Amino acid sequence: MDIIQPLAYVPTRWVKVVPIKINIFGWRVCLDKLPTRLELSLRGIDITSILCPLCSIAVESSSHLLFSCHVARLLTLKVARWWDLEVNIFNSYGDWLIWFNNTRLPLKLKEILEGTYYVMWWAIWHFRNQVVFGANHPRLDLLFDDIVRLSYSWCSNRCKIKFDWNSWLKCPSLLLL
Repeated sequence: MDIIQPLAYVPTRWVKVVPIKINIFGWRVCLDKLPTRLELSLRGIDITSILCPLCSIAVESSSHLLFSCHVARLLTLKVARWWDLEVNIFNSYGDWLIWFNNTRLPLKLKEILEGTYYVMWWAIWHFRNQVVFGANHPRLDLLFDDIVRLSYSWCSNRCKIKFDWNSWLKCPSLLLL
């Protein structure tokens, strides 16, 4: 008889500075419930390859696609530099959450940082879907710019802190100074 282990309770993290669709995506990342090639294969769906469509090196799981793949690592490095934060390597959502919980920033900025990471993950997923399903191959060199633009648009319109585009581009961690 198979015994199903109950999932450990994971509180939902809603970030007010990004749209609901981004929060739902972040929640699915936390729960490891994205329809990656590995997950589809485990559900019996016949697919041509379970390798990551971005690197073709490792199996496409949520952890690989959003944390371990060279695309995710490159973007994580760029976000850390942009925010003037210590660069860390994450292999999973759990690794990221431990780092995030230990990051010292004012609460308002921390919420914006969390929103920025949610936007980054969503942008990676969107990029991946364009690679898999799109007629035209998307440009990796524009992905970080999309993250900066979308996170500014969403955060600046939903946040009580008022900031301009130039301040955002320079270093978001300095917005409260």
